[in-house]
Amino acid sequence: MPTEKVVATVIAGTTSVPDTAAALAAALLTLCAQRSAEGMRAEALAVSEKAVESMRALARADPTAHDEGLAHALMALGADLAGAGQLPEATDTTAEFVTVRRGLSRDNPAAHSAELSQSLSNLALLLDADRPAQALPAAAEAVLLLKHHHAEAPELRRAGLGRCLSILAVGLDATGRRPERLAAVVDAVRQYEAACKTDAAALRRPFDRPRNPAL
Repeated sequence: MPTEKVVATVIAGTTSVPDTAAALAAALLTLCAQRSAEGMRAEALAVSEKAVESMRALARADPTAHDEGLAHALMALGADLAGAGQLPEATDTTAEFVTVRRGLSRDNPAAHSAELSQSLSNLALLLDADRPAQALPAAAEAVLLLKHHHAEAPELRRAGLGRCLSILAVGLDATGRRPERLAAVVDAVRQYEAACKTDAAALRRPFDRPRNPAL
């Protein structure tokens, strides 16, 4: 069944899925990803806002079961707000995304610390647009986390690490730390060169969003 019909069915309350709120959030996030991939930014934004609203209600009632779903929804909304040019709103949403991810990582670092680094990278990227000095702490933490995961699986983390190092370099430059900036730039170039040999497509992803929208 097309995602639009699934959403309409859940909203109408005619679905047989026991947890209709969770089913609605999952369907909305899937639809959001589809709309974004089709270049329908306004429609994607409207849908991701509904997904976050639905997931927030679920997470308030049962954070253990639904905080990860809320993180996915916030990630999508942050990307859609950024794509619509609403940078202050995108930054606030992504900061909330970082908070949720940080809580998940604290409870289970092995499962969630890589995603935390991704959320910090997104936040740093948004802050870098008009407040580069404020991007520095988020970028530095993202680099630290990614370097840990890069050591475990370098072929999977090179592009992300290169991006974080590039953002870190901008923040270091904004605060006058030129020697550290140069080291970060050199390291970023090295990571990008290695990533280009194995995953050139990863270099074309400026802002991470959920690749698996299932909640």
